[in-house]
Amino acid sequence: MTKVNLKQYIQFSVVNKAQFPCNLKLEVTLDNEIFNSPGIFFLFYRGELIYIGFTNNNQNVIGERVIRQIATITMRDYRLQFTNAALDALINDPVFDSYFNVPKPIVANTDFVTSVNRVNFASSHWDEFKNFNNETLSRFEMEWYPNPKVIGCISIEEISQQLIEYYKPRCNKEYCKPILNY
Repeated sequence: MTKVNLKQYIQFSVVNKAQFPCNLKLEVTLDNEIFNSPGIFFLFYRGELIYIGFTNNNQNVIGERVIRQIATITMRDYRLQFTNAALDALINDPVFDSYFNVPKPIVANTDFVTSVNRVNFASSHWDEFKNFNNETLSRFEMEWYPNPKVIGCISIEEISQQLIEYYKPRCNKEYCKPILNY
């Protein structure tokens, strides 16, 4: 297992012709061979496990997967897209009332797609994400488990799914907000 602060490996820049808040571009700045293998990653924000993901190839997991997760969790990247349900959550959240009006959010399902859970997470951290800077980026950490042994499991994907079901991180699709009964 390797734990890293993602500020060491990711940088962001402002995209000149993109409208705030979707006006940043996240990209890898430091390539390390340790991240170029199949494996499972845990993504943390301020110490909270917020996402579990995996990769089955030998590409850099930070460049291939983690950047997309941070971009869609913070809702600040210029490539951001919404599902219909995520757009409804955005429109109905008073925190975002004056932010995503121009240009109109893109509803698509190709690459940098956010979800209802991520809209809700971004809403609860919007004061930090709307002012995204190096300090905000430094609050993201990753635990990387390369080449996990698949003993008793069919695949890395199956192990990842079992971990998601057990931990239920807030930015994975499997998360459901607890219903409080008083």
